[in-house]
Amino acid sequence: MTRIPTRRMVSQVTVFVVICLVLLVFDRLSWLNPVRDGLGEVLAPVSDVFEGVGQGGPGGTDLEVAYATAVAERNRLASENADLTAELEEVEILRQQNKAEQQRPDITYVGAKVIGRDPSGTEQIIIINRGASDGLRVGMAVVDPYIYVGQITSVDDHQARVQLISDSHASVGAMLNDHRDERADGVVYGTRGGMLIMRHVDKSVTPGDLEWIVTSDLANSETAQIPPNIPIGVVVGEPKLDARGDQLELTVQPGTDLDNLTNVWIAVPND
Repeated sequence: MTRIPTRRMVSQVTVFVVICLVLLVFDRLSWLNPVRDGLGEVLAPVSDVFEGVGQGGPGGTDLEVAYATAVAERNRLASENADLTAELEEVEILRQQNKAEQQRPDITYVGAKVIGRDPSGTEQIIIINRGASDGLRVGMAVVDPYIYVGQITSVDDHQARVQLISDSHASVGAMLNDHRDERADGVVYGTRGGMLIMRHVDKSVTPGDLEWIVTSDLANSETAQIPPNIPIGVVVGEPKLDARGDQLELTVQPGTDLDNLTNVWIAVPND
């Protein structure tokens, strides 16, 4: 271990004592105040930051308060945006309804929201938030609002069940829109594949590609309570001859996306 010489150690202690005495004298005479004040100004912001982080306000640190304020503002804006989106949707629904009523003054449209579907997926049905209290009854047509989508099969006071035309047990009387003079009518049936099939069409008829199929207005094929001339879908592919009945079968593509309906209208004929 290295030893410090006694003379050297005494000299260092003497210097340290002298410096301390000088600083005490300067402090008594207030000569150190400018230095002390300057250091205070330099170190004060740093001290405030650490005090703020350590102590914070009544709701937590300044950082926590700022974060909570930002979250609250984000939630407020999200709520306002949701309300505005809902209002715009209502305006669009009313706009479509008004346009449909102008095109079909013989029909009154009752708007409804889709609030449910068959959870098993085995049936093509929807549940709507309108019912008997709104004047709905079994058999009424449901549209989107220009395209036929199905028929009401049961009604409660404030809800109704709608069987979509795509359901394998659904059917509706129909006719080819461009062949009215030829009495080109038949019945449209739902299938499990999403497409529709129109059967019982006279084999002499030559349907056009993408020709519209509409609900029938002919006595021998019209469906009770279903207003006539509502578009259902368009003919796709080549007609097939049903050898057993000597009649045509047409593949029909639905005119709207039946799997993603959010709003529908009940078409009530004006008697």
